[in-house]
Amino acid sequence: MLQETGGFPFSNVAEMYRTGLPQSIFPGNAFTNYGTWRDLDFSEGEITPDARIESQRNLYRIMSQETGISNRSRVVEVGVGRGGGAGFIVDRFDPRSYTGVDFSAAQIQRAKTVLQKHPEIALVLGDAGYLPFHTASFDILLSVEAIQYFPDPKDFLREGYRVLSPGGKIGICAFFADEHMEQNVQWLKETFPTIQLGIDHFYPVGDIEKWLKESGFINTRVQREGEYVWEQLVKFVHQVEPNQSWSDNFITAWQRKMIDYFLIFAEKPKK
Repeated sequence: MLQETGGFPFSNVAEMYRTGLPQSIFPGNAFTNYGTWRDLDFSEGEITPDARIESQRNLYRIMSQETGISNRSRVVEVGVGRGGGAGFIVDRFDPRSYTGVDFSAAQIQRAKTVLQKHPEIALVLGDAGYLPFHTASFDILLSVEAIQYFPDPKDFLREGYRVLSPGGKIGICAFFADEHMEQNVQWLKETFPTIQLGIDHFYPVGDIEKWLKESGFINTRVQREGEYVWEQLVKFVHQVEPNQSWSDNFITAWQRKMIDYFLIFAEKPKK
């Protein structure tokens, strides 16, 4: 996620999460997503840390509404991170149950701290490619800005299909490679050190659609969200880290249609 023109301070995903992401960019200790400003009032003035956090909650709100979370839903979040999204959804939508999975023991510990007031939320150490749950255990699966770290999204999507009940829904959001990625692979590798290190994988959004279908999902919907993400994120980063330029690379890649931020939804057939 965090990119620097002159290098990256972590060598792998596990180290990144053991150390923790910078609080200046991810204030409040509860969220580590880029956020979306869709449906939010965005003034021309300074973006406050509280406004930044609200944009991160807003991403979870949209994902929850689009997947239809209700008080009857058994929800699993793959890549629960610090747990802020889990707490928000439980407070706002009151699902029947909520389970958060993460491969990082450090993140699970942080989530336990953030979610002290939510003992009903189950936090499980587990691998996205081999989810430790019985078949048809959940009605909704969410994954918010985590799939770009998975070494094989196909395994995750197959497992997601397995643990969802018939008629269950999956919601994924992250940045993915866009239509002009292939012509610019070298530029991206040189510009984003995390690609070289194997931390971030800019999977083509078309491949995600294909893998969902191959896993058995139907009614896939892909929604572009970049116009509500990149400019506001970069403005905030410039405020809190004025000497850093890493976020500008996302704007450049987005404007060149090499990457974009996408929300992706699909369903498991009812029969």
